[in-house]
Amino acid sequence: MLLSSCTPKAVFTPDTLPNAIVGQNYYAEIDIAGGSGPVSAGGFEVSMKPDELWFEVNRKKDNFYNSFIIHGIPKTPEDITIIIKGDMVPTGLFGSGTEFNKTYIIKVKEAE
Repeated sequence: MLLSSCTPKAVFTPDTLPNAIVGQNYYAEIDIAGGSGPVSAGGFEVSMKPDELWFEVNRKKDNFYNSFIIHGIPKTPEDITIIIKGDMVPTGLFGSGTEFNKTYIIKVKEAE
């Protein structure tokens, strides 16, 4: 059987994040599903440029390493790029954990 080579893909919801407005509160949630299992506690890395918002684990969800919150108040009208990459815990069915790499771009607009 070749099940170990058919690890399912991680699915990010939503696929894109809403726009932000300079000086106004921003809030968005990201969930990761599918893949080989839950995201491992030390199995993800996040980079954000510029670093104007907070990225944290959503502790209100049962499987909290698969759910994140982005929040804060953007200070400049510069687009924010967020890259989330890492892996999921392997299961007995799949020989290795699912690797993932997702890039979000939040368009930041001037206050109206």
